[in-house]
Amino acid sequence: MQSLNCPRCHSGNPLHSQFCQNCGLKFGPAPPLMQYYQKQPPYQQKQPGIGTGIKIGIGIFTGFLLMMGACVFLLLSRLDRGNQGSNGGASPASATAPVRPSDKLTPAAPSKSLPDATKVPARTDPFPGVTLENFGRIKDGMSYSDVVKILGKEGTEISSSNIAGYKTVMYQWEGQGFGNMNAMFQNGKLVSKAQFGLK
Repeated sequence: MQSLNCPRCHSGNPLHSQFCQNCGLKFGPAPPLMQYYQKQPPYQQKQPGIGTGIKIGIGIFTGFLLMMGACVFLLLSRLDRGNQGSNGGASPASATAPVRPSDKLTPAAPSKSLPDATKVPARTDPFPGVTLENFGRIKDGMSYSDVVKILGKEGTEISSSNIAGYKTVMYQWEGQGFGNMNAMFQNGKLVSKAQFGLK
C-alpha cells in the first residue's frame, strides 16, 4: 500500500494526509505522481466467469446424480413389488414346495417338418438379453443403437438434461428377477453404466 513519509520524523501517513499524524508537520502540495495515485479508485479484482470446463463438470455431475437417484428409486420399487407379491400370492407351503419329477411337463414330440435338433449347429454368438455377460460387452463410446442390439430391446428413458450444449440421457433396462441396469449417454455416446443383480 502507498504511503506518504513525513520529511521531519519519517513516519508513514496516508496519501491524502495534509498533516503528519506523528509530529503534526503540514505537508505541501503533493507531487504530480502522488496526486495521480491519490485520485485513483481502489483496485478491485474482477471475478473470473464460469468457464466451459466448469459447465461440462456441472453437466456430468448432474447426470451422475440422476443416475444414482434412478438406481435407488428402481431398487426400492422392485423390493416393494417383491414384498407385495410374496404377501398376496400363493401360500407359503405351495411357494416352498419342491418340484417333483412327475410334476414336470413332458415336452411335446418335435414335428416331422422341423429339422433334427442334433443336426442344428450350436449358436456361438451371445444371445441378446439383459444379462451380466451382455452388460460386460457394452463399452464406453457406443451409441444407443449399439447397446440396443446387444441387449435385444429398447431401454426406458428415465432422465434427460441439456446443459452447456451437452445433452445427457439415461436409459434403464430390466433383467430377470430384481436384476436391472442403466446407461448414461452424452451427445449420443455412452459415458457410464451401472447394474444391479444381473445374472
